[in-house]
Amino acid sequence: MRQSIFLIPLVIFFSCNQSKKVPQEPERNKIEGTWKLVFNSVEENDSVTVKDLGNRDFIKIINESSFFIHQSDTEL
Repeated sequence: MRQSIFLIPLVIFFSCNQSKKVPQEPERNKIEGTWKLVFNSVEENDSVTVKDLGNRDFIKIINESSFFIHQSDTEL
């Protein structure tokens, strides 16, 4: 009898306890964001050509539905 007196409130306590689940953000693609091109090489057949980016900036913006590439000259 004494065990049931302690067991009943314990069961009620745990049955009424609602776990609160925190909604998680959907997993983002690791490549999303803004990127600046700092090195450019082109591989054709058996050769590799390095492009000079000294006077140009290339920026690529990637999000979940689209991407944007912007080129600008750095000469004033």
